[in-house]
Amino acid sequence: MDKFTLRQLRAFQAIMVNGNINLAAQRLNLTQPAVSKQLSGLESALQIKLFHRGSGRTVTPTSEGVVFYKTIEPTLENLGNLSTIASEAARHARPRLRFGAPPPILNSPPIIQALFSFRQAHPDVFMSLEQRTRIELEDWVASRQIDLAFGLLPVENPHIVEIPMIETEAVVVVRPDHRLASRKEVNRDELLGEPLILPSRQLLRSHIDAGLREMQNYIIAETTSSLTCPVMAASGIGVAVCDPFSVSMFPIESVVTVRLRPTIPLSYGVLHSKTTVPDEIIENLVGFLKKSLEGCDQLP
Repeated sequence: MDKFTLRQLRAFQAIMVNGNINLAAQRLNLTQPAVSKQLSGLESALQIKLFHRGSGRTVTPTSEGVVFYKTIEPTLENLGNLSTIASEAARHARPRLRFGAPPPILNSPPIIQALFSFRQAHPDVFMSLEQRTRIELEDWVASRQIDLAFGLLPVENPHIVEIPMIETEAVVVVRPDHRLASRKEVNRDELLGEPLILPSRQLLRSHIDAGLREMQNYIIAETTSSLTCPVMAASGIGVAVCDPFSVSMFPIESVVTVRLRPTIPLSYGVLHSKTTVPDEIIENLVGFLKKSLEGCDQLP
């Protein structure tokens, strides 16, 4: 088989797409004889007939021509996207940080502030942010699909290192006209009889269940996202018990946060794989997270 050229392949592609040599020539900004010559040269190099010639300059691909086109089409498309591919390669060659957290945490004011500060200090770093459930985060961190995560502790996976950062507690969330809205704190027993809204199927729920103990009969709604708990409380559906990160995203006039006694302690921190050696980029983000969370007044 003789050598063939990219120009010949481009001519072949244009003829396949347009079904006519004249139209292919117009698309390539070439003359019709030039395109015909490219096609003849390609057929000679491949030693197969690619088209049946019809009347005028209309052509019909042979079975061999169809098979050959289907085989090389992805390659030709990639060649057409070389500039995009090069840009993508250059982007991935830049310093890169993959950070993950559950949606309520990733979108909360203190975490956003930490990411903003990090971005100001490292404008050259490409940030990839992943919103994952707390349980999914362990798998993603352990498999090193993300470099760093922030979430509720403790961690069960032995391949993950945890760095505690903030001690807080679960909160009660009600609408402003609720009977408990004027209280700074409520006792657990004062929730007896209230329709409760709780997060479901996550580590946070395990902590809340341990604190509420024998109040399962009063649960009227569950949601896989703790972010929905304040939304439902604001609508008057019931009383929500959830994490303070979720509530921090809502304007203070839409919901009221009340402390719960006895407390349901919640500890949050950074997670990373034991096989990850923290570099300057990771250590700096950890530092910004600590600074943003220390004495945080953005959490209820």
